[in-house]
Parts: sequence; structure tokens; C-alpha cells
Amino acid sequence: FKYYNNRAVKKQLAAYAKLLYSIGNFELFGDLQYRYVSYEARYLKNGENDQEDFRPFSDKFNFVNPKAGVNYKINPNNVFYASYGISQREPLRVDYSGITRNDEKPKSEFLQDYELGYKKSGRFSMSANLYYMDYRNQLVPTGELNDVGTPIRKNSRTYRRGIELDASYAILPERLNVFGNLTLSQNRNKDYSEGSWDDDGNYTVKKYGTTKIALSPDVISSFGFEVYPTKNLLLNFTNKYIGEQYLSNTEPADGKLSSFLVSDLLIRYSPNWLNLKKLEFSLLVNNLFDVKYESNGYYDGGGYYFPQAGINILGGISVRL
Repeated sequence: FKYYNNRAVKKQLAAYAKLLYSIGNFELFGDLQYRYVSYEARYLKNGENDQEDFRPFSDKFNFVNPKAGVNYKINPNNVFYASYGISQREPLRVDYSGITRNDEKPKSEFLQDYELGYKKSGRFSMSANLYYMDYRNQLVPTGELNDVGTPIRKNSRTYRRGIELDASYAILPERLNVFGNLTLSQNRNKDYSEGSWDDDGNYTVKKYGTTKIALSPDVISSFGFEVYPTKNLLLNFTNKYIGEQYLSNTEPADGKLSSFLVSDLLIRYSPNWLNLKKLEFSLLVNNLFDVKYESNGYYDGGGYYFPQAGINILGGISVRL
């Protein structure tokens, strides 16, 4: 079957405006975006006996995405902010091509985003951001794959809320810097359900209530340091931690990715040879401690996991004239 023998056209039109107004230590800002999206896709048959396995689809969207907020500058290095915005997005082509019944046609995503935060710059810099993302019809992965290995997504009423923390400190300016970030979040489906058709054409819906969104860990973090032993030599050591996550929105006990911590080491040397000031040699050691872990997978009556590479090395040379 020549799946690629189809005509698919996507048209887009976008317009954007932004306003920023200062009153003393306050900055008021507003964004407004308009997007028009049109999909048209159909299969081109080669003959009368050619089966049309590619399901044709068409859709049109008119999105208006506003955002408004305020910044309060205590001084140039310390800023508080708050914002509210609406964002809408169309389904992807793959979300349409995998449907089998008209009532499964994917809907566009609608998001209301609330944020409150603080930023500090300087030798010690940090940021803290509280957020609440209220989705209607978010396209979340079901844990299944289609016939070519692409994750299948379906609409769900969801929310994502949490706090994002980021900090760095120059212990020795231009010599030694430590850094880290941490995201603590809740990513949930509201009243999640899944339906299925039996051989007699009956449709059955099973309700699961509030569940964790598939492939959405509650904890994400990275931390490390970078040091310049000499002006031309950089050593960067970074640790990345990802919390446990489910492969399916039904929270199956046999479909869960365990948490993992991996470390990477980057060495970068920039010699001043032949007056080539942009000459650079790099060596990246991924998974320095040879950790065995899986970072992805899918669920089909049981968990299937994608193991990642052990320790591996990438070297490079770059020259910019």
C-alpha cells in the first residue's frame, strides 16, 4: 500500500501585535495573536481496485490567542511578574491520519495559562515560576503506537500545575560557576476514560477518573558546575534527574518508567592557533557513569521499553572564520 501517495495541503496565516507600557516601576504588557489554519488531505488512487486506507480529512481553524500581564521592577536586578494567557493549537497531521471513525476526529487544544514569578539577576541569579495550565482537549499520548511507530494521541481534559526553580552562582567570576534547576509538578487527566469497539459493533467506555498524564514526570531536575582552569579551557559537569512516569494514562502497574539520574561531562578547548580565534575542540562524554535506564516506551497490553545507550563519547572540531 503506497501510503505516501496522497495530496495533503496545510495553509497558515498569522498576525501578531504586542503592547508594552511603563508606569513607574510597573510594566504592563499585552500580546494578541491571530492564526488561520486549513487542512486538506486525500489519497490519490492508482486504479479502481486500489483500497483507500488513507482516511481523507479536512479542517479549518480561526485562533485568537491573547495574553496580558504585569512586571514590577523593584530595581534592575529584581523583578516580580504575573500573567494570564490563552493559547490554541491545531492537531497534527498524524492525529488525523490515524483515525478510524468519524467520532474520533481530533479537536484543537485550548489552554488557559496562569503564571506568577520572580527573577533575580547578578552574580547570584535565580528565578521562581508558579504556573497553572488548564487544558481543554489537550492531545495527550495514549501510550500506543501506530503502524509506523508514531505515538497515538487523543483529546483529554487536563491540567498541569507546579513550580519551576532555576539558580546559578558565580563562586569565582569567570572561573567557577554552579547551577541547578528543579521542576515540581502535577500533570493530571480529569475524568479520563477510554472507549473500544467489540466485534458486534458495540462501543464500551471505561472510566478511570483522575489519572497521571502519560510520559509526564512530576519531578525534573538538573544540576552541576562549570569551571575554567584556564581562559581557553572549559569543563562542564551536568547531572539530569527524571522522575518516574507512566506509559499510559490508565496508570498501569506493568507500564511505568523508573526514575533515573545520568551525568554528562563536556570538555571544550579554544586555542589561539594561526590567529584562528574561533577554533574550538570539544569532547562530550554522555552517561559518564554508564547508567542502565529507559527514557521512553509504549504500552500495548504491557510495557515495552526503549533502553538508552551506556557511556558514549562525541568529539568535535569547529572553525568560524
